Amino acid sequence: MLQAAFNKVDEQGETNKPKIKKIFFEKIEYRLCFVVESLTSIDNRRRIFRFLAKFSVNQWRKGVPDFIDFVVRFCEELSFCEDPAVRQNICTLTGFVLGEGRGHDVIGTARVLSVPIRQKLYSILLDRQLDKSSAVRREVILSVADIQDDEIPNDFPEALERSPKD
Repeated sequence: MLQAAFNKVDEQGETNKPKIKKIFFEKIEYRLCFVVESLTSIDNRRRIFRFLAKFSVNQWRKGVPDFIDFVVRFCEELSFCEDPAVRQNICTLTGFVLGEGRGHDVIGTARVLSVPIRQKLYSILLDRQLDKSSAVRREVILSVADIQDDEIPNDFPEALERSPKD
């Protein structure tokens, strides 16, 4: 459905296309802001974030960078939000995008996200690893572990209780 809506934007004339594309992404951003501002229905939110990550990376692999650019910009803008729930959800989304963007280069096919995109997303996680909220730090740890295919150690709850400087 999202792909069909974006295809409608692509069908517009060259003069209207940038304006309509901007409106399209503003509407997605508006709705996505409601998703990241709370922690209720975490499973549903994670499904939405995972879908957005998969869809954005798949579009990027097809040569349509608009969605991944939107997601990176969205994450960068909200990663310093005052609300810890928003920062936590942004870390989740960032981790999903980085997780989807990894892979092995296949000859003639770009499967791995480009270095500038990965650097922007990874810098969000690096900034949030020293967050004052333990829930945000927890999400960073889970995201990085997921990206690296690492298992979470048994003392994970104890590690969360310590200061981020430890």
